[in-house]
Amino acid sequence: MEENYNAATCRDEGGYDEVIYCAVCEAELSRTHHVIDKLTTHTPADAMEENYNAATCKDEGGCDEVVYCSVCEAELSRSHVTLKKTAHTPSATVTENRVEPFCTTEGSYDEAVYCSVCGAQISRKTIRIPATGHTDKDGDDVCDVCGDTLAQTPQQEKCTHICHTTNPILKFFWRIINFFSKLFGAGEYCVCGERHW
Repeated sequence: MEENYNAATCRDEGGYDEVIYCAVCEAELSRTHHVIDKLTTHTPADAMEENYNAATCKDEGGCDEVVYCSVCEAELSRSHVTLKKTAHTPSATVTENRVEPFCTTEGSYDEAVYCSVCGAQISRKTIRIPATGHTDKDGDDVCDVCGDTLAQTPQQEKCTHICHTTNPILKFFWRIINFFSKLFGAGEYCVCGERHW
């Protein structure tokens, strides 16, 4: 019969004792020890990562995928895994290349977004700013900003006298006023120089 049995593993030899007893008095007649050779196969554990380097938007990363024996911890396999570059991380939008608009010329500026990790440009958009147009607050037909001479506006277009109104009701009253003004010879000319009749 077999006694003291130890199973062999990939790390250690095994063995057992082969014992013969007397069938009558049960005295031990012989004992022979047998050795069981180490197992030639391993028991792989779950793969694990070693030498891990995280990928960024600038550089690839990587790690070693290693499998060890769960019994003797011998390394059974090792393979390198490459990790692809990650997407860029956009920072806040910045304004660049600003050109202010002028009377007759438009302005512009760029809205740019850069990666906060590697500094690469992610996007750029040009925004147009309309020209401001001429400013003539004093009515002298000269631009107050750039000094250009403006096309002169007829005085009657500037005049706010009732004779230039487009309101139907006011036009009706003006006809009455104008009738009596003509009848009594008063107000032949408007303040802008336009003749009433």
